[in-house]
Amino acid sequence: MSRTSAASVASGPCPATGTPVQRTPFQRGKSGHRRAEAVAVDIGDELSVQRAVTHVVATFGRLYFAVNNAGIPATGHILTEIPVHEWERVLRVNLTGTWLCLKYQLPVMKQHGGGAIVNVASSGGLYAIPGAPAYVAGKHGVIGLSKVAAVDYGPDNIRVNALCPALTRTTMFDGVVASGGAQLAEEQAAITPLRRLADPGEVAAAAVWLCSPDASYITGTVLSADGGRRA
Repeated sequence: MSRTSAASVASGPCPATGTPVQRTPFQRGKSGHRRAEAVAVDIGDELSVQRAVTHVVATFGRLYFAVNNAGIPATGHILTEIPVHEWERVLRVNLTGTWLCLKYQLPVMKQHGGGAIVNVASSGGLYAIPGAPAYVAGKHGVIGLSKVAAVDYGPDNIRVNALCPALTRTTMFDGVVASGGAQLAEEQAAITPLRRLADPGEVAAAAVWLCSPDASYITGTVLSADGGRRA
């Protein structure tokens, strides 16, 4: 699982965001036989997800771990004003997409004796974010799915956890800033005990740990990576 030698497949941003990822093999690690691939997946489309999981097994032999991370933001409508099409678009990616990933990942892991899955939710899955009903509902749902999957598939040696990052400096965040939220970073940092936003690598490290043997007795839990916001 190191940066140079992990054999893994990354499912790129959902095409619904307008930024599909090309299927590209990355440089092989020092071992000479391990590699990573990026595969474009629309996680809101069942056939796309099924093909991606099938590709992983065909390429690497099995699926050892999975981090389901794709997600999109909402546009800031209050509950009674959000258009139906936006509600359905956000839920299709953030909640239904996570369910579809689990639907096809879990049987493969069960067949091969176990594995670990991390579903990336959000601090919005733990408390309300004003003006984001679809996003909050979807992320709460991701936490619920993770707990049910942990209970149902624990006997099959499969661990499932939810990871809840607070605001992180990602491409999605850059888009929010570009659309008029320039003060958001300073405001959020000011109310965070560590006085800064998360770096994507810090959140990724938490996901890697949850997938690793060091977390072998941890399942069905919700890990906050929020700089102390919930303390």
